[in-house]
Amino acid sequence: MEVADPLPIGAWAHSTGALGTALPEQALALSTPRGLVVITGCAHPGIVALAQQAQAVAGGELYLALGGFHLRDANAAQIAATIAGLQTLGVPSIAPSHCTGDAARRVLAEAFGPAYFESGAGRVFVIAPEE
Repeated sequence: MEVADPLPIGAWAHSTGALGTALPEQALALSTPRGLVVITGCAHPGIVALAQQAQAVAGGELYLALGGFHLRDANAAQIAATIAGLQTLGVPSIAPSHCTGDAARRVLAEAFGPAYFESGAGRVFVIAPEE
């Protein structure tokens, strides 16, 4: 099934719908006990745009942006703008993967400190309610 528009997948999951023009992409928005988790592929439209759309579609506070951030070839200004955008949206935790790039990962890790999580194929994240 092809999905172009935002679509609820269940009571707690939504597709953001396709964003971007050259390489349209969508993300998965999961409502969890801790807040909204946004799972991306490569984030070609931008991780900030996908997180914004996820929040618009699913509602709630953002908790975690997880997946590719498409910053491998980004310069320092682009990485800084991405960090500022995520912080403006109130994204408290991130787990960037494959296409984020090593340089961007280092800067993101510094900016997010203990709220930065290593991510990649096979990594498991358990989002449990706060106690």
